[in-house]
Amino acid sequence: MKTGELIRYSRSLIKGKRGRLLLICLLPVCGAVTLRTAETAVYCMMLYLGGKPAELFSSETAMLAAAVFAALRCMVCAPLRFAAAQRLWENAEGREQLTPVTEFLTRGSFLRRSAVAAFLVKLTGALALIPAAVSGSTAYLALRDGAGTGELFGALHCTVLTLILFVWWLKVKTGMAAVPFLMAADGGLSPIKLIIRSHRLMRGRRRVFVFLAFRYLLPAVFLFPLPEAGTAAALSISIFLREDEYREERRASMITGYRRTA
Repeated sequence: MKTGELIRYSRSLIKGKRGRLLLICLLPVCGAVTLRTAETAVYCMMLYLGGKPAELFSSETAMLAAAVFAALRCMVCAPLRFAAAQRLWENAEGREQLTPVTEFLTRGSFLRRSAVAAFLVKLTGALALIPAAVSGSTAYLALRDGAGTGELFGALHCTVLTLILFVWWLKVKTGMAAVPFLMAADGGLSPIKLIIRSHRLMRGRRRVFVFLAFRYLLPAVFLFPLPEAGTAAALSISIFLREDEYREERRASMITGYRRTA
């Protein structure tokens, strides 16, 4: 299915349901905004009590506050995001009986798995970004205090390497975009297996998510396109899974036929 057809079909799926889906999509957004506002308030209080701006990036109190709020975002926002993905998945599958969101949010196993999956996704993305950060910082240090011909040559190579590593980091991040929907499709997979399966599923198909990201990036600021964008993403994952299932069935039938004729 072409991306334009995917978007048009997604619009037909959310017809008459946009308001309810929007409310569900706003749950993780509101949770993230609330926690970010609280974190900003803590930092403002630190400055008000006499802290220096540089201490927000180096002091133990600031580091502790950042760690606490990061953990809260994994424990609070991740279940809301995965619950929204579950509803979008059910809607993309065309199910008439939709599971209430409160049922997911009151299930201990769902809360644990979604929090762990979100943490592993963030950890994988952070580890994938380290090579680009090291290469970029090396290029900056080579040019900071003035540089000769040799330093300029090395900084140029480091800059090119940083761009390549940044593109690789984007591939890693987009490769994990299917994790919430795969958890909705198969609730028996562990968080690690969800990430591995997501990378396998998105291999050669990242351009669909990249196009959807560019298509809805600016309109999503107004929040109204969130149900349409989420449904299109869930529908694309559903199509990818069916394509893989068809390929596996066809491969199995070909192997069976070959064995019979051998």
